[in-house]
Amino acid sequence: MINALNLVIKLQNRPWVDKDIEEHLERLFKYFDQNYHEFSSFEKWKKQVERKNLAWSPVHTEKFWQTCFIFFHEAENLACINILIEILQHPSRGPDSDAIDQKKAIACYDLGEFARFFPLGRNYLEQRNAKAFIAQLMSDPSSSPELKKEAITCYQKLLMNSWGMGGVAQ
Repeated sequence: MINALNLVIKLQNRPWVDKDIEEHLERLFKYFDQNYHEFSSFEKWKKQVERKNLAWSPVHTEKFWQTCFIFFHEAENLACINILIEILQHPSRGPDSDAIDQKKAIACYDLGEFARFFPLGRNYLEQRNAKAFIAQLMSDPSSSPELKKEAITCYQKLLMNSWGMGGVAQ
C-alpha cells in the first residue's frame, strides 16, 4: 500500500557512491519480488479502488490479474470495476490534473486486464459503455501521454479476442 517496491526501483536507478547502499537496495528488491503475493493481495487492490486512490504498484500488473481475475464472479467485486469506469469520467482540469491522469491511466490498465483475463469482462465493460469513455480519453488533447498510451492499449484489449494468450481465443 505504501508503494515501497516502486521506491526501491527508483532508488536503484540512482547512482550511489557507497556500494553498500546498492547491495541493500538489491536485497530489498529481491525480498519484495519473492514475497510478491503478500504485497499484492486482492484486498489491497480493492481498497485502492474503493478509495479512488490508485497508484502504480504490484496490484496493477499482469501477474496480479492472472491470479485475481477469479474474484469477479462475485457482484460486490464487480462494483470495483464500476468505480474504475467512474474514475475515467472524472474531469482532468485543475491543479491536480497530472495525478488525475495517472489514476485514469491505472484505471485503463486495470480495465484492459479485466477484459483480457475475466471471461465475461469484455461484455461487462461493453454493457457499461466503457469503450466510449476510453475513446474519449484517447482523443482528448489535454490527456497526458501516459493516459493516452494506457487508454489506447485498453481499447485494443477490448477489441481483440486474444491478447498475448498464445493465440487462444477467450
